This record gives sequence, C-alpha cells and structure tokens, in this order.
Amino acid sequence: STDDEKMRMCVSAACSECPLFARVALGIYAIDKEYLNGPTTHHAVRPSPLKDAIYHVLQDAGGSLRVKEIHARIQAKKLYVF
Repeated sequence: STDDEKMRMCVSAACSECPLFARVALGIYAIDKEYLNGPTTHHAVRPSPLKDAIYHVLQDAGGSLRVKEIHARIQAKKLYVF
C-alpha cells in the first residue's frame, strides 16, 4: 500500500471511532449535529490534531465528504502532518 492509502486509513479510522463524526454512507462522514447539541459530559471527545483537522474540513465544507476528499483537503490546507 502507498503512503496516501495509509494516510486515508488514518482519516477513516479517526472518523469512525470519534462520536463527533457521523457516517452518512460508506466512506462518507459529516459532523454529528446530535452529538454537538447533546450532553457531552459523559462522552467527551479527546481532542487530537487529526480529529481537529477533520472537524475543520467538514465544517468548511458545510456537509459531508468522502474520506478521500477529507484527506486531500487536510493535505492541501496543511492542517495535519501525517
């Protein structure tokens, strides 16, 4: 596998394990508005640079994106170094 594939796998894993992101279709994620509006004291997300970068990309997009697009935008904006 290539480095790009490994980086996309990191993005995919971060999206799938974090309650802040909702999977809307296979390989497509968005910010989970229910999570943002609900009580977060019990399930607070531990911040990480990658999750923060994903959040900013999805927020800028104003909707859902494929993992490949999230990864490309993170790299283009230099939001996270893989």
